[in-house]
Amino acid sequence: MKAQSAVEYLMTYGWSILIVAVVIASLILLGVFNSGNTGTSSCLATPGYSCTKPTLYASGSLITKIGQVSTQAITITGTSCTKNNTVTSITPLSKNATLQSEGSQQIVFFCPISSGATGTQFTGHLWIEYSTPSQQNIIQEVGAVATPVVSSNTAAYSPIAYVVNEAGGSGSAGNIIEVNLNTGQVTGAIPSDGTSGAFDNPSGITISGSTAYVVNDEGGSGSAGNIIEINLNTGQITGAIPSDGTSGAFYYPYGLAITQPS
Repeated sequence: MKAQSAVEYLMTYGWSILIVAVVIASLILLGVFNSGNTGTSSCLATPGYSCTKPTLYASGSLITKIGQVSTQAITITGTSCTKNNTVTSITPLSKNATLQSEGSQQIVFFCPISSGATGTQFTGHLWIEYSTPSQQNIIQEVGAVATPVVSSNTAAYSPIAYVVNEAGGSGSAGNIIEVNLNTGQVTGAIPSDGTSGAFDNPSGITISGSTAYVVNDEGGSGSAGNIIEINLNTGQITGAIPSDGTSGAFYYPYGLAITQPS
């Protein structure tokens, strides 16, 4: 009789106990119970996917390796990163990513973080939009992530190219785009559309540490050209060389190099 009661108890409450255990394990993995712990990085994948080695940069770009175990290839056309478990918009990929059955590759997501977030811990949800030969534009969560925010120039395994667009950005005044060389994805634009007027036909770029120096072919006073400094971690312009008062020293500059201490 006691054995029968025990079996009935497990059949009645077993699923509830299992669900509670899964929720607690997820919260532990996401660092909810680790007060002040900002040094670890993890990604809890949803069934059918894998999610490993997430790295979130101060620019908002999160790079992680996503894999899938379905029997057919899927083509990822967009991504999203949210703080809650609801997705409202998808960012299209500049280059579609194909995941073969049992395959994986690095994918870039764009997470909603504030400026100055370096060193803080971010928790959120990762989503993909994908298509198969028989279905289009499927949106699905692939993982819940917990990771510290690091500065943009710390991870060597995800090299970033900075490309000058002479007539890109707002008003076709020029901009700089970031490209992940491992995936071919565009990961950002510098400056944002709100400040791209600081560019005026940029024609050259060089980088020292986390600072980019960009030659404006027609920037500065009298449209004779200037050099602007940009913080690559924030995308903000930090200075202009020379100032408007002396920019006549330039005459349509085209190219830039920096010497390093020997």
